[in-house]
Amino acid sequence: MKILFKNHQAPGDIVAMTGAIRDLKKQYPYHEIAMDTTAMDIWVNNPYLSWFPHDQADIVFTLDYPDIHRSNQSGRHFTQAYYLRLEEFLGLPVRQLSIWPDLHLTETEKQAPPIDGKYWIINSGYKSDFPLKSWGHENYQKVVDMLAGQVQFVQVGEDSPGHVHFPLAGAINKIGSTTFRDYMNLAYHSCGSLGPVSMHLHVGAAFRKPCVIVAGAREPWRWEAYPNQRYVGMNGLLPCSPAGNGCWKCYLPSQLAEGDSGNGKVCTNLDNGRARCMTMITPEMVVAEIMRYYEGGVL
Repeated sequence: MKILFKNHQAPGDIVAMTGAIRDLKKQYPYHEIAMDTTAMDIWVNNPYLSWFPHDQADIVFTLDYPDIHRSNQSGRHFTQAYYLRLEEFLGLPVRQLSIWPDLHLTETEKQAPPIDGKYWIINSGYKSDFPLKSWGHENYQKVVDMLAGQVQFVQVGEDSPGHVHFPLAGAINKIGSTTFRDYMNLAYHSCGSLGPVSMHLHVGAAFRKPCVIVAGAREPWRWEAYPNQRYVGMNGLLPCSPAGNGCWKCYLPSQLAEGDSGNGKVCTNLDNGRARCMTMITPEMVVAEIMRYYEGGVL
């Protein structure tokens, strides 16, 4: 059977999906699989795809993750949601053989570091539809300053409407200058990455890289974090995220246009106008998490 899977959500969501495609093909190798997603270069060199013309598909299915609506209760990881959706679609069991996303560089890419020397990737920006995820440009700048001479940062981010990034002094500025494939190569050759809950943590997990996530309490940590990552979360410490759950809010009151109610997604636990779960995180805390990888010997 030829199956075309579709998903036009954010690239980070697609990276999280890749392990499910790998494990589906391993367990049911007679299926031929093609993809129609955002950032199609995610799938370049992937050995589990057939790349047949889309009009030849026997079935076209949107592979999304409705299990997110149970994330506060289920205790499952984001990646598991795709397996549940596949089982629902196929009527067959699809075991998760590994939590890690599945990205494949070419041998040429593996031998071609895009930056000389050792470096960490840093994403200090945010998307305008989820501005609550922002830790603040000034906090990321303090981290860069505190680690000057010890850690070289390479700053990334999409330069397009809906994405907000400001250059960090002391970081190599790659904002708006990388394709997704370039980013994969950059991540593969890096020491690790730092940023909010975003694509970088999924790509970092695919390459088993150290990763520090400035998370606050919007998402439950068990839904997002991978085993080798340092998730700086405040879940379970605030009345708005009891029992370690996420609030799943998106906005601060100051970020709404006049007359916009925010559709129930506005944070109300504020500290000087910002989300309390984010102001509880200090640059010193984040620096300490980065340095733990060196203290422990991984780096």
